Amino acid sequence: GGLNEQTASLQVVDGCLQGWSDGLALIHLVETIERRTLHGVERSPKAAAQRQRNYEKALETLRLKKGMPLTYCYSAARLARADPAALVPLLLQVRLAYKMRTSKTQPLSVDGGVHAAGGGAAASWCTV
Repeated sequence: GGLNEQTASLQVVDGCLQGWSDGLALIHLVETIERRTLHGVERSPKAAAQRQRNYEKALETLRLKKGMPLTYCYSAARLARADPAALVPLLLQVRLAYKMRTSKTQPLSVDGGVHAAGGGAAASWCTV
């Protein structure tokens, strides 16, 4: 599905994860695993405040999940900057909290380590 394709390869350019700065990818992930639509989401965010608010909406929902560690659940500003050191471990925590199973699992360091791959950098990732 589209979610697997979207999260299977996280590309880092200039220290930021491509495609993750507007919060919509995390919103989509949360809506998928919660099986509901989140309200108050800016679907076409233009301003930095709108992008950060999207992350805040997703994080509000994640904080309610029993078993979800709060370590990165208050990092909306860092997430809106597409900071891989906050986003990658958050995604791993989501995967663990929701007990997601995959057939194609690759190692991912808990500290959010991002590894260079060829000419660009890519994060090791567990598909969701």
